[in-house]
Amino acid sequence: YKQWASDPQIIADLTLAYWKVSIINGVGIGVAVVVIFGAIYYKPALVFLGAIYTIIEAILTPIYMYPVVKDFYTSSWMYIVWPIIYGMLIVYPHVVFTYELKTGVWENPNFSE
Repeated sequence: YKQWASDPQIIADLTLAYWKVSIINGVGIGVAVVVIFGAIYYKPALVFLGAIYTIIEAILTPIYMYPVVKDFYTSSWMYIVWPIIYGMLIVYPHVVFTYELKTGVWENPNFSE
């Protein structure tokens, strides 16, 4: 890893990828706040927004990071597969909760007491 520390192009690429992923994660925090308010006020569209953004985040993060950090990983397939697994684990509760809001399992009168 010493050659990485001395190469200014690699440092510039890492910095740019870091900022791109940081912006993606910052937007993700804002989306998470919107999703929480959507769950509080029983708005399925806002909850589903969380599922959509998780998919977008799981696609964009490896696209920006993998070309820069691929030399760090001995098994590069895991860097591609893990965001897909993580995304599926996070998307599932959003989709199920949206479905339950749409079908009426969760309604404001049922659980407001």
